Amino acid sequence: MKKVKCPKCLGTGLAQDHAAVGSELRKKRKRSLRDVAIAMGISAAHLSLLERGMRRWNLELVRKHKEACL
Repeated sequence: MKKVKCPKCLGTGLAQDHAAVGSELRKKRKRSLRDVAIAMGISAAHLSLLERGMRRWNLELVRKHKEACL
């Protein structure tokens, strides 16, 4: 996983591959894809595409994902 300094990425202080970080954070918190997607206000299919790197994360989605996984 590529890491570079960045103050805005998932509260870690490191910019990481969002596709990997998204699923890791969700699984670490033992949340289902569907539950997190509902909490984020997006479809489970869209979240799946984000986590697989087929769609791009933006700061708003990162913020919603972090909140949904808490």
